[in-house]
Amino acid sequence: MKLIIAKAKVFWGYSIKQPTQTAAQDPIPLPPPTTVLGALASPYAKYLKLPEVVKVNNRNYSTAVKLLLDDVVRYSTSGLMDSTAVKYSDISKNIMLIYQRHKGKEYYFAVQAMGKVYTPTMRESLLLAFIVNKDTELMSKLCWGITAIGNKEGLISVYDVATYDLKLIENTNQLIETPFITPSRIARCEAGCVEIDLCTLSTDSYISGKVCTKEPYLIPVYREVKDLYGGSMSVMVGKGASIVEVPLETGKTYLLIPKEVVEL
Repeated sequence: MKLIIAKAKVFWGYSIKQPTQTAAQDPIPLPPPTTVLGALASPYAKYLKLPEVVKVNNRNYSTAVKLLLDDVVRYSTSGLMDSTAVKYSDISKNIMLIYQRHKGKEYYFAVQAMGKVYTPTMRESLLLAFIVNKDTELMSKLCWGITAIGNKEGLISVYDVATYDLKLIENTNQLIETPFITPSRIARCEAGCVEIDLCTLSTDSYISGKVCTKEPYLIPVYREVKDLYGGSMSVMVGKGASIVEVPLETGKTYLLIPKEVVEL
C-alpha cells in the first residue's frame, strides 16, 4: 500500500456542488474525496477503454466505482497549500425546460446563481492524495492525466506526482496540523476548520439515480478571515484515525485516514 500525492496548478478555480442542487447552488470549498477519486477515474477509464457507466448487480454505476470495487484505491482526499479559495456566485442563464410542466418557450430559460470557487493565484498548489493498494506504478502515471476537477471547466495542470511508502504514526489523542479534508468522526476541530456534510467515499456514492449518503467532514479555513478556504487546520486525532506522514517541499505534514482503510 502506497501514498500518492499529485500537485496541481488551478487555472481559475472549480465548481463542485452538492448532489440534487439545481437553483442557488452553493459550491463546496475544496474538492471532496468522491470528486478527487472521480478525477483519477477519468484517465483510468481512458487507459483501460472503459465505458462511462458500468453495471454491477443490475445497477448502473459511474465508472469511478471500479477503483473502489477492484480495491485499487482505498482512500482519496484533497488539500490546498494556502488559504486562497473563495466561494462566489454569479448570474447565469440556464435551460430550465426539463424542470417545467409548461413547455412554452417563455419557460425555456431562467436566471440562477451558479456557485464557483476561485483561487486568485496559480502559485498555490492543489494537493490530491490517494492511498493506493495495487497497480501503484500505473496509478502514479495516470495521475499525470488528471486535467480537471469538478465540472469540465475546472481545468487543472498536474506538475508533480510523488509516490511514498505508507508511513503510519500510531499516536492518537494528539494535536496535529493538516491541509487535507478529514472525516469528522476521526478528528475534532481545534482551530482553522469548518464542518461540511459531503458524500461518503463508498461505492454507493456512484450509483446512478441515487442520492449519496453524507457524513460531516472538516475543511481548512483561514483563521482570521473565515471566507478564505485552504491552508492547514489544527485537529485533535481521534481513536478511529491512522496518521500518515506526508513529505512536502515546505516540510512534512500529516494526513488523517480512517483506520479501516489500512486494516482491510
